[in-house]
Amino acid sequence: MQSAAEFRAWMHQEMPSVRVSLHAASGGAYTLSGVNATYLTRLLACPWVTFVDVPSRQAREERPLDNSDLTTNTIAPLHARFPGLTGLGMLVSVKERPFDPADIDFRGRVVAAEASAQATSAHATAMATLIAGGGNSAPSGKGAAWQARLITADFSELMPDDGARLTQTGVSVQNHSYGVAIENYYGLETRAYDAHATQFSQLVHIFSSGNDGDKTSPSGRYAGLAGVANLTGQFKMSKNTLSVGATDGRGNVVPLSSRGPAYDGRVKPELVAYGADGSSDAAALVSGISLLVQQAGKEQLGGILPPASLVKAVLLNSANDTGRPAIDFESGYGQADALGAVQTIRERRFYTSSATQNTERVFTVMVPAGSPELKITLAWHDPAAAPNATQALINDLDLELLRPATKQRWKPWVLSHYPRQDSLALPARRRADRLNNVEQITVAAPAVGVYELHVRGYSVPQGPQAFSIAYEFGETGFAWLNPLVGSIFTPSAAQELRWHWAGAATTARLEYQPEGSSSWQVIHPGFELKSGFSTWTVPNIATAAQLRMVTPTRTYLSETFAIHSPLSLQVGYACPDEALLHWPAVPGATEYQLYGLSATRLEPLRRIRDTVAVLSAAELPLRYFAVAPVLGAKWGAEP
Repeated sequence: MQSAAEFRAWMHQEMPSVRVSLHAASGGAYTLSGVNATYLTRLLACPWVTFVDVPSRQAREERPLDNSDLTTNTIAPLHARFPGLTGLGMLVSVKERPFDPADIDFRGRVVAAEASAQATSAHATAMATLIAGGGNSAPSGKGAAWQARLITADFSELMPDDGARLTQTGVSVQNHSYGVAIENYYGLETRAYDAHATQFSQLVHIFSSGNDGDKTSPSGRYAGLAGVANLTGQFKMSKNTLSVGATDGRGNVVPLSSRGPAYDGRVKPELVAYGADGSSDAAALVSGISLLVQQAGKEQLGGILPPASLVKAVLLNSANDTGRPAIDFESGYGQADALGAVQTIRERRFYTSSATQNTERVFTVMVPAGSPELKITLAWHDPAAAPNATQALINDLDLELLRPATKQRWKPWVLSHYPRQDSLALPARRRADRLNNVEQITVAAPAVGVYELHVRGYSVPQGPQAFSIAYEFGETGFAWLNPLVGSIFTPSAAQELRWHWAGAATTARLEYQPEGSSSWQVIHPGFELKSGFSTWTVPNIATAAQLRMVTPTRTYLSETFAIHSPLSLQVGYACPDEALLHWPAVPGATEYQLYGLSATRLEPLRRIRDTVAVLSAAELPLRYFAVAPVLGAKWGAEP
């Protein structure tokens, strides 16, 4: 809208029956009610109108999943390594239909929102659980940021929510696991989210990419090309948000996951995460990871939330490459790695600064010996473009890596966005990027020594432009990802064992040992350690146990874990002043740990040698109880 006063006067004269209201979420955008086809033709010719967009369409929840996995994206290893990072003190908004506020996995952590006439949604409840479930109902009910608070928001309005209200409430991440049809243009919602992100620079927006990965865009530059440019909603074209695609447990992008590029050729989705049947769960997991990155950032920055561009840079830089080498339009910058992202923050491997036209900022990093890969990512929140812009980028920054000792230089990875299937499938090349507001450089096996990161303001018409940089050197050696401390495996079930290996090609043997046994039993006699996965049919026993990976030069022991079937807790009787609980015996259990649900989480009450517990009048108000066997002298089970 070029002039609000002239437009309102024109509308009053030309279309007096049409109701005109200023849209709260986007300055200069108006909502018109009662526009018919004749009015639309006249409206398009109005001298005061710059763009007319489709009003709020019916949003749909992206497909919910039947399972969760906190190992693929190293969330469970993060919980084990940094138990203090729980999301405590953080608040996430779940924008779709309302989740169930009475779900015990959210006990004591739901922030009241405006009253809604909509019924609670199983999909929204599942998303909220993946983000911040407390694990009170079962281990599968535990989310990434399991002590964060939650608030619901309504997706019937596709424009951004009131940013001032969100930030005043304390929301730092908003999850959007929904979509509309495939849309490929820079619309009013796209522009509004980009403007929203620049105005509220600490607020992170996470979108699911969509579940139309096998479909064809009906319009835009990539119309008619099967299986590309099929993100579900123009709001997912925004530069300053994150769109997340879905993978299976082994990092393969699932067929239904919507692909990029964005309408103008930018990299979309930027990340992928576990979601075997769709992208809703993937987005929710990344929202939870974002909360943990923010919590870690607050600890490093004196209680101040890190800028959202830094969260973005850290998430993309720490992501593990999957699919084609470097970046691509299926998995973006890779598989989200919660542990790697938090380690980047805790080790302060990041910079923030700003640039103007033709200015250059230089940052120095010291690469240690034996580093497998130097990776650097630059990200910035770019000003909103004009509606229907052919290219979204406004401020263009350039990232370049220099090794002063040899004068060798590296440019970022860039993809071909030419609208042909074979061009979009080409591998990334090193060159200047004139399209994206994220740039990434990688160097395999870098020489030890000093390197310089150069950021130059190539074209900054709306400066100064704030930016963030994250970097890492890669990890070497072996680490178990599953099992971990507290892992529970079900007898006779197929269990995926996982580990990380960065090193030379090595053949290994996988073995397990039950508690009390002096011998190790072979699970797999020999395989390539770089595979990172092995499926084990768990023996039909109840015990504490360990795994070990045996290589020609070294043996790697896992943490002690438990093998037992889930316990079914039964009520024997319930009286006003006491109640009796009982459960089946677990062979090999020396004791049982009884838990009660406190204000927000299950807390240990006492250990019992029998399979019966009498609850006192003081314990009865807890209402929810759980029990777990204690197997082995050194291991205490958790429910």
